[in-house]
Parts: sequence; structure tokens; C-alpha cells
Amino acid sequence: MPFGKTTIKAKAVKEIQHINSVRVPIRVLVAEDVALNKLLIKIILSHFGFEHEIVDNGKLAIEKLKTGTYDLILMDLNMPIMNGFEATEFIRKKMKNQIPIIALTADVTTADISKCKKFGMDDYLSKPINENLLYSKIMELVQKQK
Repeated sequence: MPFGKTTIKAKAVKEIQHINSVRVPIRVLVAEDVALNKLLIKIILSHFGFEHEIVDNGKLAIEKLKTGTYDLILMDLNMPIMNGFEATEFIRKKMKNQIPIIALTADVTTADISKCKKFGMDDYLSKPINENLLYSKIMELVQKQK
């Protein structure tokens, strides 16, 4: 197959913030139902120095959000009782809460990404989780809020 030259410029890749020794007091609510994923997220968030609470589904995340204060939510998309899409829609439309929400998903297709945005999620991250990318996304969204 012959390939020709192009004049199209590649888009610049946004620089990833790397984890550093500066610790910022950030509270993260995590909605995740898989035990291994919960353990991994707990280890990563602890490594970042972030406070965190982990719940098993979107319904429990909503209950925690009603009684607690968080800077950001990490929301799995596929959970029992209430999935990430339903929970995000409730948070945005019923609670009128604009807390940053990052979708966590193993399925990263164009359809899933646009569905995340449609339901009000601010960003998404594919599993397995890239620690530096997660840190960068959290810091970017939390700094926008403040």
C-alpha cells in the first residue's frame, strides 16, 4: 500500500503531571464494585496522599455525597444496583452538583466516551489505571473547581 506525505500537523499531547512530593489535601469518593479494583485504587490514592472513601455502587455514592464533602468522584461505569451513568445523571440533574467525575472503564470506545460526556462526566480513564495519568486528571479537575 503506497503512503504519501502529508502537511497535517499532529495534535500536541497534553503533558501529564507527574506525582511529586507536594501533597494536596484532596478527598476522593470512589464508586467501584470489584474487590481487586478497590484495593488497587485504595493503594494508588493512598500513595498520592489523598483521603478517600470507596463504595460498591452508584446509589451508595449518592448517599455519601449527600452527607460528605469530596473534591472529586471516581465512578466505575458497570456496577450493580445503580451504574455509573445513572449515578452521574442523578448527581447532575437531581442534586444539581457539579463535582468533577472521572469515569473508570475497561471499555473505551468512542461511543462510551461520548456517552460519559452526555451523562455529565468530566473525563474518563481506562482500566488498567495509569497512575500518572490518574494523578494528572485529578489535579487538573480539582484545580479547575477551586
